[in-house]
Amino acid sequence: MKEWICVQVGVHRDIGKTIGDMQKRGWRLHTYACSQYETGNVNHYLLFEREAAS
Repeated sequence: MKEWICVQVGVHRDIGKTIGDMQKRGWRLHTYACSQYETGNVNHYLLFEREAAS
């Protein structure tokens, strides 16, 4: 069974740091998506997965 967590990143410069931090904690990036809801306002969503502890 897998665990999932979605992280919202507001500034694109923080994406790499967020991925690195999550990988150090045992998470693997599964999906990346972004959405723009106003001019200049973009949110980035990172979906991570890892095997659940037994």
